[in-house]
Amino acid sequence: VDSEEDLLEYRRRLDGSEWPVEMQIQHETIESIYTHDPNGYMIEVTRAMRPVTPQEDLDANLTIDALIDMIQNLRPSYEERR
Repeated sequence: VDSEEDLLEYRRRLDGSEWPVEMQIQHETIESIYTHDPNGYMIEVTRAMRPVTPQEDLDANLTIDALIDMIQNLRPSYEERR
């Protein structure tokens, strides 16, 4: 969402519904609220607290690349026991 006011409005509306906010967390660059939809899927509504720096953007991309590389190179655990 675009602003703190928008995020708080989502929270107000969710808290008055069957799906109240379960968590509200301020991360380093974003603030998020979390709930579950009627099917049990977690939903995150987020607002930016400040612009992301180029270094933070690079770090996030490197982290994702490392995770993908790790997952692609994992062998199933049953193969490791042979």
